[in-house]
Amino acid sequence: MSPSFFQSARFPASVGVLFLGWFLVGQARGVWTSYWLLKDERQAVAVITGEHGHNVVDYSYRVNGTEYKSADRRRYLTAEHRYENAVAGEQAVVYYSSSHPGLSRLTPPNSIIPDAFGAVILFLAAEVWLIFTLINPDSKWAYKEPRRPTAS
Repeated sequence: MSPSFFQSARFPASVGVLFLGWFLVGQARGVWTSYWLLKDERQAVAVITGEHGHNVVDYSYRVNGTEYKSADRRRYLTAEHRYENAVAGEQAVVYYSSSHPGLSRLTPPNSIIPDAFGAVILFLAAEVWLIFTLINPDSKWAYKEPRRPTAS
């Protein structure tokens, strides 16, 4: 009799695929945003609308009469645009894409390569390994649960 899904290697593999996939999709979105900001960046004035944990601020800005809302980590900018202690209601410089005005950041990117590039490569390899496990748990490339010694 085969083990149930929750007792097989497919269960921890599916949890891992979901977690790593969430991380990788977030990194891919960051690369997409960086690409468009590097391609056709413009500046606008944003109003900080709120702040929450991990130094993240919510902000809104207008482009061609349309209001956009986003969130980003508070950054330490050059002396003229410094707003490290900005609170709700204060203004900040926002960098947005002229062709995709909904894509914005509080600091312009230096490149499209994410800061956590090493982790992205490592997590991508782990994601592929776990997907192999989901497809065929008996494959030589699949995750194998450690065997527990049995009492004799």
